[in-house]
Amino acid sequence: MSECLVLPGVNSSSYVSILDERADMLVAMSDMSVLEHITPDFVSTKRSLIRGAAAVICDPCLPVETIEAIISEAGDTPVFLDPVSTSYARKVRHLVGGLSCIKPNRIELGVLADMDTDTPERVEAACAELLARGVRRVAVSLGERGCYYADAEGRRIQRALRPVEIMANANGAGDAFMAGLVYGSVNGLDAEESINFALGAGALSVSSELTINPAMSVENVRSLLEENGR
Repeated sequence: MSECLVLPGVNSSSYVSILDERADMLVAMSDMSVLEHITPDFVSTKRSLIRGAAAVICDPCLPVETIEAIISEAGDTPVFLDPVSTSYARKVRHLVGGLSCIKPNRIELGVLADMDTDTPERVEAACAELLARGVRRVAVSLGERGCYYADAEGRRIQRALRPVEIMANANGAGDAFMAGLVYGSVNGLDAEESINFALGAGALSVSSELTINPAMSVENVRSLLEENGR
């Protein structure tokens, strides 16, 4: 945390989510205005940190010029981004070509590619469109249907685990999935292993009522994957 920007007298960001009877998000509110203080000039002071990192995970809530600066400063460091919503997907649509990996859901994918994604064939076509723009990897979260993955090397993977018996809290599942992708990347896992690990992390996340499952660990994710024959 030593590299964090500390701003006396300024509130931290906040997020409030209301879940429905299925423990899925019904409505959410957030205040991310503090991120406006992370400017391109601040990013430039962290150039050596960014270029020395194994990966950079970029939040779409940042000002668009700051995201542009992160991509520019990253050099050969892979940059990951989860659009998190359709509004943020519109915001970052023109930056896709500078990313190593993007993780939209099906609807966000449609916004990024500017096409409908109502069928598996259209999802595949939308991923192809993003790859043509320069992104290296696209991992589309499809809920109970798992994930569709496509990359610039020509790999196309459709993968799903058994649905969890009880979804206790959907909050954090997307973040856990992204963390699994990053874990796979920095630890040299191949595409299939990375997707499996990401799906396992997401499944472990939703099994806890807490946003961050206290049982989250590499060992427990691998144990869950073994139970699924992965």
